[in-house]
Amino acid sequence: MGFPDEDAIIINPTTSKSPDKISKTEQLGTKGKIKWYISGLNSEIFDKNKIVKFDFLPEGTKYKLTLISDGKHDKELVTDYIAVDKSSSVSVKLLRRGGFAAKLKRIQ
Repeated sequence: MGFPDEDAIIINPTTSKSPDKISKTEQLGTKGKIKWYISGLNSEIFDKNKIVKFDFLPEGTKYKLTLISDGKHDKELVTDYIAVDKSSSVSVKLLRRGGFAAKLKRIQ
């Protein structure tokens, strides 16, 4: 479902109330008809780069990704706007004890 890492937690509130697996890196997603909300947390003591895949999106539909992620240090955030579809993937920098939040909105 778009979270390829073996240490990912996937929660879909319409089908499950508990995570499949618990780990130090968490990625959560909630599904809407037109919007998706995705977040990731890094509780490790070192920085990571994670690849977020969008293979869970419907075929033939584009989405605007608003990605808020860690900057150069823990007091800086970076916001990116990217058009994505089912075949897209994005590398996200996670500082130690950092994370990201993202919104996907279908492009009409």
